[in-house]
Amino acid sequence: MCTLRNFPSQIEHCIEWGREKFNAFFVDRAQDAISFLKDQKEFVATAHKNGNSGAVREKLQQISDLLDIAKGGDFKSCVQVAKDLLFEMFDHDIRNLVDLYPKDSLDSHG
Repeated sequence: MCTLRNFPSQIEHCIEWGREKFNAFFVDRAQDAISFLKDQKEFVATAHKNGNSGAVREKLQQISDLLDIAKGGDFKSCVQVAKDLLFEMFDHDIRNLVDLYPKDSLDSHG
């Protein structure tokens, strides 16, 4: 269980979590999209080497979402994407963690 990804309670963990999310959304996805647009076959081959098919599918979906935003390019679509991310990260993910680890659950150390 990664404390940083699932329960970032210390300030250093929160800062690192935020930096990772920012990098994932605004750097990695943009670079992936550029690489994909340059050479799709090479991108997919490299992605398969670095991860499983589920990870490749997720990357391709993220690229597709990013390109859809770029095509639309209007403020309303940007707000919708931000709203979806907000609910995913600060509602759905938290609810999933609470379901997995209820208040009375204990780890292997008690």
